[in-house]
Amino acid sequence: QEEAKMAKEKCQKLEKELTELRTLKQTAKQDLDEVNGSTAKELEELRAMLEGERMRDLELLKSEKEMLLENNQTRVDSILNLVMQKEVELSEKDKMVTALERQLSDALEANDRALDRASAESSHLKDALMAAEQELSQVGIDLQRSATATEQVLASRDLAEEKVRSLYKENIEEYQRELVPWLLETVRNFQAEGIVPDLDDDEPAAVLDFKRIALAKLTEAPVEQSAVPVAAGDDDEVKKQLLKLYGFLSDISQDMVDNGLTATAEMSQDVLQQVKESVDIDSLYGSPATRGGGAGATGSSKQNIAGAPGYGGGR
Repeated sequence: QEEAKMAKEKCQKLEKELTELRTLKQTAKQDLDEVNGSTAKELEELRAMLEGERMRDLELLKSEKEMLLENNQTRVDSILNLVMQKEVELSEKDKMVTALERQLSDALEANDRALDRASAESSHLKDALMAAEQELSQVGIDLQRSATATEQVLASRDLAEEKVRSLYKENIEEYQRELVPWLLETVRNFQAEGIVPDLDDDEPAAVLDFKRIALAKLTEAPVEQSAVPVAAGDDDEVKKQLLKLYGFLSDISQDMVDNGLTATAEMSQDVLQQVKESVDIDSLYGSPATRGGGAGATGSSKQNIAGAPGYGGGR
């Protein structure tokens, strides 16, 4: 706006100069008329005074008149050229002002769009947190219905709900950092009690988003052997549980790839590799060659476990 104001002032100044030049042009024209009139009067006086030398003096006067007219015409042409130059400069200034106004308008529109995106992202994040709280509440209900759930799992659930209520009011980063370790511990308690959590993907998008965040945080807590205990005498059930856990992590990793979260998906592959090494997936259900996948730990893990018992061959 300040540049536009300065440009407008310059335009006004140029218009004032143009007006002065036009006035100057009119004055020059009047001067020319006066000179012409004076010259004619002098010629008449010379004819009366120098009749004898009329022919010679006439030629001389004609020569002087032509020279005077030529000088006046040169002056007029110079003034006209100056006026045209000022008009061109004024036109360029107008174009510059228009361009500045357009740039200012574009900048304001871009700022408005950025504010709208920030507001939408904030709303989506809040919805994700609310969905995560609802999921935790549903986990608590499932734990109450389970006859095999231990008091430790129930205590962990109550503690997590209390943390959710308090941390939600503080900030989301603290919420995630405190909740993810508890989520890992809860899964371990489930496995220790022989419970396979319901890992259906028929969940709200906000809940799946939260699981993606949780998986990214898993890289800060390496998977230990005790994370998926092996129960003696029940190898088939252990295989099912391990493959379901491995498949769950694989699904989340694929979700990240599908949603363009490449960097986070690469982090999740590190977690899958840790789980694979910790529980020796190949020895539990054959090598990649015998399964027909061969994708490896850094590829699509769905190929490694498709059709495995307890997993259902993917979604």
